[in-house]
Amino acid sequence: MPYKDKEKQREYYREYDKKRDKDKRKSQYAKAWAKYSKSQKYLDYLERTSEYRLEQKRIYYINNCMENREEINRRERNRIRTPEQVEKRRLSRRAWKKTLNGRISEKKWAKSENGRLAIRQKEQRRRARKFATINDFTKEQWIELLEEYNYLCAYCNTKSKKLQQDHVIPLSRGGEHTKGNIVPACPFCNSSKHDHPLLVWMYSRAQL
Repeated sequence: MPYKDKEKQREYYREYDKKRDKDKRKSQYAKAWAKYSKSQKYLDYLERTSEYRLEQKRIYYINNCMENREEINRRERNRIRTPEQVEKRRLSRRAWKKTLNGRISEKKWAKSENGRLAIRQKEQRRRARKFATINDFTKEQWIELLEEYNYLCAYCNTKSKKLQQDHVIPLSRGGEHTKGNIVPACPFCNSSKHDHPLLVWMYSRAQL
């Protein structure tokens, strides 16, 4: 007994009884919850509430997002950003790419069809800025070209999933990065032609 004084002893026992009752109630609640959480009634409740939440999310998405999708995209495209906002967004994007999730997402995107197309477009635009005097070729025009050629190489008429943009007049020789100077070509023809003039390359190829 920690206390010899009778009054302190009574106070000690009262506190001890309170703590014991509290621990007992906790234990009873834990046992009841463990039993109820495994019951079919609770599982049915979870199923009902989860389905209800998903349904509410779906309804909200249909009513608020799908109808306004075009308007939201239009506002985002036409939104005027200050140079400070553009720089802040660029730095934020660069910092995110250095994170683990950013690197994983970038790798997945680069392997996707849209990612490969965007990377090729970016490389073509970079070369066009370096060499071409006119640079107005867009992604939509590239898709139109692929459909016009029926997704076939313009030189060998082979079908390929990896068609590349080939400049009939090479950029390094003064060609323009426009729809009229670009044709779809398979990787073999594109690398074989390189920066040679079209007639010279076709003549050398015919001699083989």
